[in-house]
Amino acid sequence: MENKKHFLGIFVHCQRMLLIITTIAYTLPLYAIDINVSAFENLQAAIIEFNGNATENTTIVVGENFGIASALNITNTDYTLTITSDETTHTLMRSDGFVGNMFLVGNNAKLVIENIVIDGNGSIVVNSGVLVRISSGGTLIINNGAVLQNNTNDNTYGSCVSISSGTLTMTGGTIRDNSCLYNIGAGIYASGSSTFTMTGGVISGNTAQTGGGVYFGGANSVFTMTGGTISGNSASVGGGVYFGGTNSVFTMIGGTISGNNARTGGGVAFGGTSTTLAMSDGDRTLNLGGTAAIKDNTRGTGDGAPPSNLYLANDRYIVLGADAAESNDIVLPATGMEIWVQTATTSGIIVQSGATASCVQWFHADNGKIVIHDSGTLAIEN
Repeated sequence: MENKKHFLGIFVHCQRMLLIITTIAYTLPLYAIDINVSAFENLQAAIIEFNGNATENTTIVVGENFGIASALNITNTDYTLTITSDETTHTLMRSDGFVGNMFLVGNNAKLVIENIVIDGNGSIVVNSGVLVRISSGGTLIINNGAVLQNNTNDNTYGSCVSISSGTLTMTGGTIRDNSCLYNIGAGIYASGSSTFTMTGGVISGNTAQTGGGVYFGGANSVFTMTGGTISGNSASVGGGVYFGGTNSVFTMIGGTISGNNARTGGGVAFGGTSTTLAMSDGDRTLNLGGTAAIKDNTRGTGDGAPPSNLYLANDRYIVLGADAAESNDIVLPATGMEIWVQTATTSGIIVQSGATASCVQWFHADNGKIVIHDSGTLAIEN
């Protein structure tokens, strides 16, 4: 009898423990830190759950290729959402009937994309949206293995990534083959007080009217390039990069801008007149140093196409030496720096002050003339 009572006590205790464990389980989020999805409905539900109930940074692991049928909004401001693939890299493609923005990173939300392809289905869908739109205060990080490609947007600014007073960091991955043929910023379009930091990755094969690879025109914006490659993009102005915007700063101390094409500024157009947007004038700064390379860009295609690398509009000048991304040290030109340049300024000056005679070696004129040093300035010989 005593054994029976003892057994019954153990049974009741176990039942109570099971009830407690079950109650705890139902009070936790319905997903673990890693959520596996295999269809659009799963992805949509996982993002909704993350937005409303996440208690930790969350990773959504995609296990199949599937279509994106409507916009996906990331709005949680407390935790970071990462979207990636399982062992095989999968593709999220715009569905045939879906136009508009695919992913929206809301105010102060944070999205990381890695090891996954986001495809705009551009050969089928000509739309009025981008692959990823970053709102004010929002952050997008593009890491290794991420590919954002093949979006066609001929109705509004931007095609692949659009930033409006937000933050974009590109450590790896690829932005390629996007088009906004009649507008600006096919690869990246930045407006407002935006920040874009490129430490790695590739931006290639994008086509726009202005700023094929990157259009950076927001006021008080900061574009810092320490690595990566911008190549094979095309536009009428700024094939690789169009840089304008009042009180904005473009700092390039590493990476390469090459193989791009435009009538003006095949590689970079600094403060040139956009063919689609009238830029208000104002102070803006182009810092060059370190191992930055702007070379082998052209106007026109085919063998013998004339060079068109860094175009400086009237009264636009290079600031020699640039603040490093994480220190106050000046990064002066180093072995590997190679800048080919043309200027619309009559004097031919490309660096106004701070240059020494040894700095001449880093600069070359698109028109084949000699770059000379004179009392701290560098100029293309008239």
